[in-house]
Amino acid sequence: MEKFFLYIDILGFSNLVKSSPAKIDDLYEVVASLNVIDHPEFKTIIFSDTILVYNVQNPVDKNDNAFIIMYLCEFVKDLQIRLTGRNIYFRAVVTRGEFNHYELNNIPCFYGAALIAAYNLEKGIQCIGLFMTDNCLPYSHIFKTAQFADNLNFVYLTQLMDTLEYTFEGNLPLPKQLITPMDYESYIVPEVLMLKSLYENGMDENLDERSRQKHQVAFGLYKRRYPKCISTLINNNFMFSAISDQIDWSSFLKQYPEDFSWVRSENGGL
Repeated sequence: MEKFFLYIDILGFSNLVKSSPAKIDDLYEVVASLNVIDHPEFKTIIFSDTILVYNVQNPVDKNDNAFIIMYLCEFVKDLQIRLTGRNIYFRAVVTRGEFNHYELNNIPCFYGAALIAAYNLEKGIQCIGLFMTDNCLPYSHIFKTAQFADNLNFVYLTQLMDTLEYTFEGNLPLPKQLITPMDYESYIVPEVLMLKSLYENGMDENLDERSRQKHQVAFGLYKRRYPKCISTLINNNFMFSAISDQIDWSSFLKQYPEDFSWVRSENGGL
């Protein structure tokens, strides 16, 4: 039966198993907390380093198609936010095709062309993040995309960066009154931390060249879409005062597990 199909691969999983098994338990706790797990319109399959998500009910019109695509992207955004500060990355593909899933004697059985296609596509992508095939693109109305390769489009999950770059025209830093009334801080923080991580990992000589290149390619895609904001962030070492020097960012950083002592400002607001 044809489904919209999300395939997520957690990168570097085998190395985590060998070097940091405690991180695997933490990762599974993150996955178990994702919004998609309890969503009645979607089914989720998790095994080892792979997460599969597909729609339960078949869409009847274009609005249904758009609803499904929006939520599949939202699920990946949820994962991206929850992995912030954990130095764990993923590569994901949204596609459409035949997929079957059922149980026999409590044993899950699943197969289909969509799974094979997503697997093959994902393994060939030398980048990090979410990608979407051309047959899904007409229904993607919320998240911006950019062509990455034949039948493959990069999906920007960074909606607040879009606001900073295009609504506010990249004119940073911003006054507090443009940010706090809309509760933008909670969304800006994980996006900036993700960009900082991509940027720094792309230059980290402790990583193998292939890993560095994946981070570099991903960061290049963001730099292309957000030239003003990215330039400002790089020039200010990704300090949050570059976004707004009138906000105490520390309370928003506390929810992430990483040590953010690198962030400082004159008013103590990070």
